[in-house]
Amino acid sequence: METNLKAGLYLLSTPIGNRGDITIRTLEILKECDLIVSEDTRVARKLLSMYQISLDGRNLVSYSDNSNSYARRKIVESIHNSKSVALISDAGSPLISDPGYKLVCEVISSGADVHSIPGPSSVISALSLSGLPCDKFYFHGFLSSREKKILEELERLRDYSCTAIVFESSRRLIKTLKYIGRTFGQKHLVSVCREMTKKFEEIRRGTVEELLEEFDSREKVKGEVVLVIGAKTFHKMDSVQIDKYLHYELQTRSVKDTVEILSKTLSLSKRVLYDRALVIKNKLTK
Repeated sequence: METNLKAGLYLLSTPIGNRGDITIRTLEILKECDLIVSEDTRVARKLLSMYQISLDGRNLVSYSDNSNSYARRKIVESIHNSKSVALISDAGSPLISDPGYKLVCEVISSGADVHSIPGPSSVISALSLSGLPCDKFYFHGFLSSREKKILEELERLRDYSCTAIVFESSRRLIKTLKYIGRTFGQKHLVSVCREMTKKFEEIRRGTVEELLEEFDSREKVKGEVVLVIGAKTFHKMDSVQIDKYLHYELQTRSVKDTVEILSKTLSLSKRVLYDRALVIKNKLTK
């Protein structure tokens, strides 16, 4: 099949819910490319059928996080044999909490071209709908499955002092909101974006305690969820005041415990406190 596409890897964004959100350019590439690579070929076939795109003898191959170097090498070889390859995820942008990073790295290392075709993104959609500051943000992806790790991850997000975006399953929504409340505070602003672009899209904005009250009262929460967490505002204190608090606590506590306590009671960044705590602790032990 002859095409007008140059050889290379094309990263195509697919709809996150509404089939009308696919771009004209993405449809054109799906029609013309030599090879289509997808995380789940069953989902890919449904997508192609939805837009009446026939494979016409072209290959549709599976690629996931579990794919080995041999699978990546075969795709790279195809590109170097003048083939155009389209990489699609089940929904949204490839590589964003989806497979593809290692493949893109190998294609780049081989000297072949990689093209990103803009399109639907649940991250950007949730951010723009959240009602929270969009000038600086951090995308974390999915939180860990273990409580200790979750709290550690949320503490890091708190210390970044910018809007944070995380993916979550609907069945874990209540627990995760409780963890956010423990880390950021019950009065902290959060946006829950559920089933975006779909028929039952729902955006709920409010404090952690307000959202907990609302979702906890429901019999069941369904659908895909993106949480947008507002930036933590740290109190502005001069170094003299901070040192006084640190000096007092370090007389009876370890550096770790002192930083843990003061970061919560004073709403100060752990990174700021830790560096000063080490200096003061060294002076106290001399």
